[in-house]
Amino acid sequence: MYIRFITTGGTIDKIYFDELSQFEIGESQVEHILREGLVQFEWDVVPLMRKDSLAMTDADRHVLRDYIANDDTRRYIVTHGTDTMPETAEALMGLDGRTIVMTGALTPARFRTTDAMFNIGMAVAAVVALLSVEVLAATYTNTEFGFVANVPDDWTFYAERHEGDRFIVSYGLPAVWSDLEQQHIENAVSITAYRRDDIRDLSALLEADAERVADILISRQETESEFGRAFVRITEIRGLRYKSLVTSHFTNGIGYVIAFTATDGTYDTNLPKYAEFLPNISYVKPVAEGSGGPTADMKSSDDYYQRAREMYAEGPSRASETIGLLRKAIEADNENTMAHYLLGVTYFGTSRFEDALREFDRALELKEADGKTISAELRFYRARTLFELGQCAEAKQLLDSHWAFWQDGGRLQERYEALSPKVERACGSSKRQVD
Repeated sequence: MYIRFITTGGTIDKIYFDELSQFEIGESQVEHILREGLVQFEWDVVPLMRKDSLAMTDADRHVLRDYIANDDTRRYIVTHGTDTMPETAEALMGLDGRTIVMTGALTPARFRTTDAMFNIGMAVAAVVALLSVEVLAATYTNTEFGFVANVPDDWTFYAERHEGDRFIVSYGLPAVWSDLEQQHIENAVSITAYRRDDIRDLSALLEADAERVADILISRQETESEFGRAFVRITEIRGLRYKSLVTSHFTNGIGYVIAFTATDGTYDTNLPKYAEFLPNISYVKPVAEGSGGPTADMKSSDDYYQRAREMYAEGPSRASETIGLLRKAIEADNENTMAHYLLGVTYFGTSRFEDALREFDRALELKEADGKTISAELRFYRARTLFELGQCAEAKQLLDSHWAFWQDGGRLQERYEALSPKVERACGSSKRQVD
C-alpha cells in the first residue's frame, strides 16, 4: 500500500512564538510522526502550502484539486486546518479513482500533548478501510477458507478476522428507518468459516456454532432454505435484542455460517437483501486442501510465493489469501526462506505475533535470505516481534548485538532509530556490542 500525504498547513503544523504570543505555520511534522510510528507501508510527503484554513481561498483549493487530479497516486491523506476543512473536502469531490482522507489537529504536532499523532493514525486507518471497501465491493475472494462472495456495492465493509481455525468477514447494510425503534439502523451480514478437526459434517457445524452463541441465545427455530440448514435466532447482548436468520453449509471440509442480524423493527425490511445475497456466495477448494480453485495452475513453491507477493502488495484486505498461498508454498518446499519470511511479515501485519516469530525463526534458521539487506530485515522484524510479545529483554539484546546491521543509511536505519528508544525505555539502557 502506498499513501501520499499532502500538507496544506493548519494547526497541526503551527509553531508557537512566545515573544509574539501567536502561532505561525512551520515545517510539516507529518514525516516525523510517520517515522516515529514505525509504519510499514510506503509513503511520501508533499508540502503543497502553509496556510491557516481561515486564509484558504477558492484559488488554493483549485491548486490542491488540480494537483491530485493530475497526479498518478490513488491514495491521499491531506492535512488541513479544521475551520474550513468541509469547504475543501467539498472542492475535492468527484475525483474518481482516488481515496482522499482529510485530517488535522486541535493542538500543534510539536506540542508535548497533542492529538496530531492519533489523528494521523486514524486517517491511515480510514484509508485502509476505504481501500478494503474498494477491493471488496464487487467480489470478495478467500482462497484459504475457500469461498467467493459477490457483495452489493452499497454494503459497507466492516472487518475481517482470522482467529486460528475460524475466519469472519462482515458487512453493514444501508441504514433503514425503524418505526419500532424510532431511529435509522444499520443491519449486518457476516460469513464465518470453520476449519476444525472436530467439525466434519453439517451436524457438527451446527453444534459448534450453537455452542458459540449459547450465552446470548434466547431462542432458535428452524426454517426452510435451499442453501443449507437455516434458523431464525433471537439473541440478547447487553440488554439489546437481535433477530437473525442464520444459514449453515458444509463443503470441502469447511463449515460456513452466513448470518443476517437485525433488530425487530428492521428484520423484515432487509431480509429480502439477504435472500438475494445468498445465491451470490460460491465455494471453491481452499488452498490448504490442495489443487483446484484459484491456484489450480500453480505447480511449484515459487509459483505460490510469487502469487502471494502479488496478493500482499494489494494491502491488508488480502492478508488471508496471502497467508493461504504462502502456506502452500511452504508445503511444497519447507526450505523456501522467502516464503517463511513473507509469511512472518504478513502475520506481523495482522498482529499474529507468535505465528510471526515462528516464521522468522524458521527463515533465519535456513540462512538463505537474499543478501545482507534481507538478512538484516529478518533480524529486525524478529526484534520488533519480540518487543510486541513483551519479550523486551530479548528484543533489546538482538538490537544491541546486531546494531551494525541497521546502519545502512536508509529506511532500515530509520526504523531502528525509531524502535530502539522504545525498547530502551522498556528495558533500560546497556552498552551496544558488535558481534
